[in-house]
Amino acid sequence: MVGMTRSDRPVVKARRALTLAAAVIVGALALTSCSDESGAAGQDATVLDVTLGRFILEPSVLQAPAGDLVLRITNGDPDMVHDFVVHGKGTRRLAPGESQTLKIPEVAAGEYRMWCDVPGHAAAGQSGTLVVTPAVEAAPVSS
Repeated sequence: MVGMTRSDRPVVKARRALTLAAAVIVGALALTSCSDESGAAGQDATVLDVTLGRFILEPSVLQAPAGDLVLRITNGDPDMVHDFVVHGKGTRRLAPGESQTLKIPEVAAGEYRMWCDVPGHAAAGQSGTLVVTPAVEAAPVSS
């Protein structure tokens, strides 16, 4: 640098190191806040996979028992961005090949609409149904 003496160089190097360290910390915090996890679901959660295709959801009907759900959503469309919404939860817009996991705690028995929220996609057929059946209680063991 012009006008810098030898005694200034360690200070400049220290500032650069601090700036780099701060950038790394900010980046790590940003990645943590953009985690693929949404909500909280227990270890006994039902795990289901959903693939987003060209105006389709695969499978178009999901079935699960009531309780905690974990949905692993993958955009399998090689050309288009998609997202996924169900039970008040949704993914971010997923580029081709991207995935995101949704954790949905305590889902009650019932039928829930699921869809891609990109304008025009649900109307073109990219929607389906999540069918949640009542949880089966374990029968008491008699001796």
